[in-house]
Amino acid sequence: MAHLPAQHLPSGAVLSITWDRGKELSTHMALSDSTGVPVYFCDAHSPWGRGSNENTNGVLRRKLAKGTDLGWVKARQAKALSRWLNTRPIPVPSWSTPQEAYARELGGLDA
Repeated sequence: MAHLPAQHLPSGAVLSITWDRGKELSTHMALSDSTGVPVYFCDAHSPWGRGSNENTNGVLRRKLAKGTDLGWVKARQAKALSRWLNTRPIPVPSWSTPQEAYARELGGLDA
């Protein structure tokens, strides 16, 4: 599955963005202004506010040891990890893959 830039997604596909806190996200207002999508930040030291992120990190730990420096990961390896994450069946919904669930959700939106 190719990565789609946000401007190519159907209207209503992105209603908000929730980010962790970090200096790399200091341009959040420019993103929100240019897209019309509000940006929210999780509370510090509250991993439960980033459930999807924390779950994905846990799943990635099956392939990468905690503390691994991701600077060594080549583009080919990152694509393989992305493919693995997006094509592994998960219990919700109905043991479909994230890729299948994403396509199903986008199919219900206007292009």
